[in-house]
Amino acid sequence: MIEPLRVLVADDEPTILEILNLALTEMGHTVTTACNGKSALEQALEIDFDLIITDLKMPQMGGLEFTRRLVELRPMMSNRIILITGDVSELTAALQKTPAALHILPKPFGMAELTHAIDSWWARRRHDAAAQQPAS
Repeated sequence: MIEPLRVLVADDEPTILEILNLALTEMGHTVTTACNGKSALEQALEIDFDLIITDLKMPQMGGLEFTRRLVELRPMMSNRIILITGDVSELTAALQKTPAALHILPKPFGMAELTHAIDSWWARRRHDAAAQQPAS
């Protein structure tokens, strides 16, 4: 079971924001939302989120630019991001441009896929943290 997380969700589609907010809140997480990458970056620089779920395509600043800027300013955030997208061609480009630690969740997705993506992200994060601990 994953402990409650502070999650930032960035998407320009109000319906997606509402659905993710409700789903993540039901899972026990605290959710903050942003309607574009610029707003998400401002919030992510003020609050130490455990997880960020961001859409690829958004006005003012897309998900890749948001991710690039955030990781540039706060490198420790590089393994806390799940990128969501409904555009397969953009997904292919995103895979080539993103940090290795970035998780990608294609749209449309259901609760099972969202839960699996978060569980996979959490397991990888815990594995990476354990690997960085000195052997005793």
